[in-house]
Amino acid sequence: MLLAEKSNVFEQLGLTWQEVIFHAISLCLLAVVLWYLLYKPVKKMIQERKTKIQEVFEKNQKLQQEANSSKREYEQLLMQAREEATIVAQEATAKAQESVKSILEEAEKKAEAIVGVAHKETVVEFTRMQNEFKEKAADIIIDIASKIVEREVNEKDNKKFIEECLKEWDK
Repeated sequence: MLLAEKSNVFEQLGLTWQEVIFHAISLCLLAVVLWYLLYKPVKKMIQERKTKIQEVFEKNQKLQQEANSSKREYEQLLMQAREEATIVAQEATAKAQESVKSILEEAEKKAEAIVGVAHKETVVEFTRMQNEFKEKAADIIIDIASKIVEREVNEKDNKKFIEECLKEWDK
């Protein structure tokens, strides 16, 4: 019954059992040819791409590790550079302070020398003025004495002579 039904189906389609077997064999041959001509090359191409992607991924990881390593080295170098800059700045500050200190000491010594010279000049000038004062005072005293000797002086004349002498002395 089953075979009879199948032959009925084939007859309704207009096929004989030989044509059905021929089509089945052709289908199998087509499947085998497609398997070797399409599936294997496509599978091989997919596998190659998968391998390339894996290689790219591994290369990317390696580059990422190198980049991280370079970044750490850069950060260390940057930290060292900052430390060196700090040290250089501190040394420069210390040298500047020493320079300022030596300049101030030198200026202080110069100022002391100037003050010493000015003091000596003042002493010399004071001594000169004392000597000049003594000379003028002696001249005035001699003038007063000679005028007193020339005539007799009363109190009014005495005041007049003193005022005249003081006026001469102011000149």
